[in-house]
Amino acid sequence: RLTGICGSDLTAITLKGGLDNPISQFISFPMYLGHEIVGEIDHLGQDVKDFRKGERVAVYPILSCEPRGISPPCSFCQRGDFALCTNLASGNLPPGQCIGVNNRTGGGFSEYLVAHRSQLFPIPDSIPDEQAVLLDPLCVALHAVLLEEPEPGHRVLVLGAGIIGLCVVQILRALDMDCRIYVVARHDFQKEMALSFGADRIIEDTDDPKVTAPLAEELHAQQYASRFVKPFFMGGFDITYDCVGSAKTIQKSTYWANQRGRVVLVGASPPERFEWSLLFWKEIDLVGSLSYGMEEVRGERRHAFEIAFELMEQKRLRLEEIPVQTYRLADYRSALRDLLHKGNSQLVKAAIDFRGGT
Repeated sequence: RLTGICGSDLTAITLKGGLDNPISQFISFPMYLGHEIVGEIDHLGQDVKDFRKGERVAVYPILSCEPRGISPPCSFCQRGDFALCTNLASGNLPPGQCIGVNNRTGGGFSEYLVAHRSQLFPIPDSIPDEQAVLLDPLCVALHAVLLEEPEPGHRVLVLGAGIIGLCVVQILRALDMDCRIYVVARHDFQKEMALSFGADRIIEDTDDPKVTAPLAEELHAQQYASRFVKPFFMGGFDITYDCVGSAKTIQKSTYWANQRGRVVLVGASPPERFEWSLLFWKEIDLVGSLSYGMEEVRGERRHAFEIAFELMEQKRLRLEEIPVQTYRLADYRSALRDLLHKGNSQLVKAAIDFRGGT
């Protein structure tokens, strides 16, 4: 029905990955991209009794032990950390961490794909397709926030206000996190949305010490800078969710982090050098956040999709205010062009629309 276009899809299409990237061991060609999938069941395996043809489902894309026919499952799958599965190149499927990078399953950019029954989650009737297609970025944000939860009174920085960054802001507010949220956003429309979703303040992405000095004062931090050293703080943000993951943003995260602050890499960009001295100088925790699985909220452990559905039905999220621009498959070039030029298109989320045919 709908498949969102993820930043990782865009990276693959524009060939920005490196040949020495270890993650290349967990894909198989030809890839049929697309893993943010709202689907409709067309055919059931003979042993599948708890779904019906025509049922509308969200597809959890990770190809962990169970979809691969591996029993007993690895220790990570037993805990529900499916994205960390140790068998992503083993079992009944070729290498591929998820639907969309595996040559046996197909992907969301194809008219049909194959999924294991454990990967399917019926979508409540109250949730329209355009909100359900946001499940993947929403749950990526949910996992990141739960991985490093702010404590009461913490000062939190969200670096990047694309779909993931905006979802992080929404999740922080939906879970009633008692924290002050600062956001760095590139475009004016992103700044307006971040404030609308509950950010307390938009701050400028700059290395001008005259501009950053008031921020340091507000954070009760001491700023240092020189001719050769960009402004950095002693004191600063308690938690940073870096939703870009570039060398520039990782460096910014560490420069503005509090001593023993935590930086969560939610986004990923091609590797480059960054000045990392402050990682050990301030004893900063740099934590990777990968996908999502079984998550714990208020002492109850459930699949991220189930938590997200509940938050949607309780109206604790404002997903109806996130515009999803849909494109027919034949118009994929327009979708890619708009994604690569967000300043002009003001695009927040793009999706391929198969409803009514291709």
